Amino acid sequence: MENKSPTTIIQERKEVSNSLNIFSFELYSQLIQDESNVFCSPFSTAISLAMLCSGAAGHTQRDLFNLLRLSVSPKVIHDVLCKLFNELNGLYDIKSNQLIIANAFWGQLGLKYSPAFIELLRHEYHSVFKQLDFEQNPMVASSAINHWVYEITKGEISHIIRPDSLTASTRLLLTNADFFKGKWEKQFSRAKTVLLPFRSKGWLFSINKTDVTMMHQTNRFRYTEDLDMQVLELPYQGNELSMVVFLPKKVGGLPDFEQFLTYDNLVRWIHELEDRQVEVFMPRFSFSTHIRLGVDLQLLGLNNAFDPRKADFSGIVKETRIALSEVVHKAFVQVDEEGTEALATTSMKALENPPERKTQSPRIFKADHPFFFIIRYIQSDTILFMGRIVQADVLDQEL
Repeated sequence: MENKSPTTIIQERKEVSNSLNIFSFELYSQLIQDESNVFCSPFSTAISLAMLCSGAAGHTQRDLFNLLRLSVSPKVIHDVLCKLFNELNGLYDIKSNQLIIANAFWGQLGLKYSPAFIELLRHEYHSVFKQLDFEQNPMVASSAINHWVYEITKGEISHIIRPDSLTASTRLLLTNADFFKGKWEKQFSRAKTVLLPFRSKGWLFSINKTDVTMMHQTNRFRYTEDLDMQVLELPYQGNELSMVVFLPKKVGGLPDFEQFLTYDNLVRWIHELEDRQVEVFMPRFSFSTHIRLGVDLQLLGLNNAFDPRKADFSGIVKETRIALSEVVHKAFVQVDEEGTEALATTSMKALENPPERKTQSPRIFKADHPFFFIIRYIQSDTILFMGRIVQADVLDQEL
């Protein structure tokens, strides 16, 4: 058994985490092609892709590694992610906050799947393995999968697979579900929640205004700003996870901000955060997204895996050639005075800071126009969820 030094373990962990974060931003850039709200967990998708890596070979495995921007060995990837799973799943208890990351592998009944592949999924990814009859009983198979998703997401997502999406050629299905419900370290008082206009860019130079429910508090938070943007970190109880909100100073500044949204820039912005007194106005919001990622992943370079003539998943099953046919991602987020509830599932079918004043007055952080946000695991800088609020139709408009 290989004994690694603490320095090596830390370096490997950092490399894998950074790679997955880079992938997260590249995937997000594919999802913001219009003026719509977005919420997703690229981390969820990356985990499913990492699981596939263990069963892929040749050009298919190379494409998966390139897509995830990974340069370490498969063993290192699985070792790091296994440790990360254990940490994330053990962070919280039911009385304060909850974080669950779960995986499942569904195979066609009757096929002989690689024991090594199944054991790796069970051991490294704590993955459920079950064989279903996609060909003869798609209704029963989809029901079993949807029930699993329903249980993991506490009933927030009731289904992810339709029976008619399971065909006679379906041979494997990988699913990943993340569930997070976190309480703010410094909660908002409902007594201070007010109705204020949320402003969004309209036709030409017009501004649309919609009254929304805006939470309010003044407290000490980690904060920074430059000429174009404000950044605020809202920690959850335990200070292991946090939401970081990026608010352009211009009402219509989000598209310009997203042009410079890379992992390197995000690391720099977070590094500049300092403890400040901040008056915070933050809208309540709640919405879900349903995204088909197959085309987006192919645009990012994952081509061989979707081509039945080229896909090589011989590390999963040898008796028949299999290929990915679709990737479906569902995510849900709810933010209120108490905290945040967020979850996601992925299924795969085969500038300088201004000078500080000596007497610091509270900074005003008023998220009353489009903004970007992430939910991250602070210790490893792993981004679990990310999204943007552009339209006010998802914002709670009742007191």
